[in-house]
Amino acid sequence: MLPPRNPGVKPWDSLSTEEKELAVQLQAAFAGFLDHADAQIGRLVDFLAQVRRLDNTNFVVASDNGASQEGGPEVAPPGCQRPDPRSYPKEVQDLLARPTSHTYYPGQEHLPSIAAPPINGRSFSITVSVERPDARAEGVLVAQGEFSGGYVFYVKDGKLVFDYNDLGKHTVLTSDREVPVGKSTLGYMFTTTAERKGKGALFINETKVAEAGLALSPTRMISWEGFDVGRDSLSPVSSGYAGKGEFAFTPGALEKVLIKVERQSPAVPRSQASNTR
Repeated sequence: MLPPRNPGVKPWDSLSTEEKELAVQLQAAFAGFLDHADAQIGRLVDFLAQVRRLDNTNFVVASDNGASQEGGPEVAPPGCQRPDPRSYPKEVQDLLARPTSHTYYPGQEHLPSIAAPPINGRSFSITVSVERPDARAEGVLVAQGEFSGGYVFYVKDGKLVFDYNDLGKHTVLTSDREVPVGKSTLGYMFTTTAERKGKGALFINETKVAEAGLALSPTRMISWEGFDVGRDSLSPVSSGYAGKGEFAFTPGALEKVLIKVERQSPAVPRSQASNTR
């Protein structure tokens, strides 16, 4: 039994041929979206079960867009209004605040920029737990961006490397020693000192192995291309591993990536710490 039709919604039999074709396309798109969303939620559930976090996870299913005053019965709107977060109760604002600590695992690939840590205009650190089975183990630890901009943290020829790509201009830090075989903690830390300026340092097992004054804190979005763990998919950030494809890190050797971001660096004005273009 169907509920009564909402006011303004035309009966199917009253639609013209063109209106029916549009309605069928919209219904097909919505069905495809639901099927895709269901599949991706299933992947997330499987992953949480794999890392033994499923029992400690709450799922909140919400809808983006939806009904919109800009559209109409025959016209799909190009976008919709979003509520002003400042109107939310303080408890909700606290829940919506982006965390300062982000943990990622192998298999999380090509995440959209909104899911990447907001390092723009902020001090941040990257800590990666690895276990190299031998001296040949290498590859990308974490990457965001593509050939025209972004950053990548990787191991090549035994050395630890951080490459920041600023519109094709590369600033590269390379460790003065090799990453040991076996378990290691690899780190990169960037501390802002002024707008778009700061100090970058590499660490192997908490020992500093490289340091330099760098301009590594962009004040705008790093790149539209995604954030990858354990590989650099699609367009590579760096030419340092040209010819090696995605330069995936040795399977099973990368445990997790922890990225910590300061909420606001005192050296950078709030107006300059935007994550949008």
